Amino acid sequence: MVWTWQLYRDEEGEIPDELISAFYYLLEDSLDSLKEGIDPALSEQQSSSLRVKIKKLCDFYPKSLSSDDIDSFDDGFYELRLIGKGYSYRFTFMQISPQVFLFLDAFMKNYSGSTRKKDLAATRYRFNKIKPKK
Repeated sequence: MVWTWQLYRDEEGEIPDELISAFYYLLEDSLDSLKEGIDPALSEQQSSSLRVKIKKLCDFYPKSLSSDDIDSFDDGFYELRLIGKGYSYRFTFMQISPQVFLFLDAFMKNYSGSTRKKDLAATRYRFNKIKPKK
């Protein structure tokens, strides 16, 4: 089974700038026009590490969801951690179909402890716009 990943798009079909910035080096060449005027948030080396983590997430699902790099939230979304010397990025995502992960938000975490509610506000907003209604 082949898994893929996508980036959240708003009601107008636009990818938020913070996602473009965080996934800058991972976007396909066909999306180069999106990158105009936006600086990459991650270095090429950090982006390479992110690419490996996403590949592991996709290749080893569902076991990958219990890895040390991923937290789950009661709401139904997940957080992928990218931690290195001097940086700690968070990438929140959800499963939108049997074989697709959708990344909802990306942010730099510059404090210790669990991720704060205010940092998850955009994730929760986007998640609630997409999640199936019961």
